[in-house]
Amino acid sequence: MKNDLQQKINDAGPVLYGACRISPNKKTSWRIDCPDDLFGILLGMTTQIESYNQRHKKSYVRAMKVAMEDGKLIFMTQRKVLCVEKWIGQSRLKIRRHRMPIRDDLLMRARNMQSTALFASRLIPDWKRLMQDELQTLRKILFYAERCAVSRGDWILLSRWFSSILKDAENADHCIDH
Repeated sequence: MKNDLQQKINDAGPVLYGACRISPNKKTSWRIDCPDDLFGILLGMTTQIESYNQRHKKSYVRAMKVAMEDGKLIFMTQRKVLCVEKWIGQSRLKIRRHRMPIRDDLLMRARNMQSTALFASRLIPDWKRLMQDELQTLRKILFYAERCAVSRGDWILLSRWFSSILKDAENADHCIDH
């Protein structure tokens, strides 16, 4: 997440994200590891949890980790509180609903591209910008790319994507053999 968006979320949740402020070394402090387009959802959840923290000063909740992994929100807290867990669950659902049309659009674009247009398109950079934590979506995009790879250069590029982004040496070697 961009620094200015990260700062806005930190400002909205001074108690919730207190560990981020206390960190003696800013280079090693944890960050919210989510794409920028989830800012609104995370800010709404932060506001709800911070409101809880203001009402319950003796049993406040602090975030330990906020990240997107395999397309799912990981929001770890040092204390489990039922209403906070409910808000986190609601945010996970909002994120799934927000990402569903984005995922469908990326896959439809990959399916509909003919020949090597896929290799020169903005599809992979768009995936990287919007949902780089969803490797399964990229795997499907690369499956479509594999179907329409024609030239030696296409296969080399496909191999690079498999090895550099997915860390999938087996499929990368398979592409080189073509």
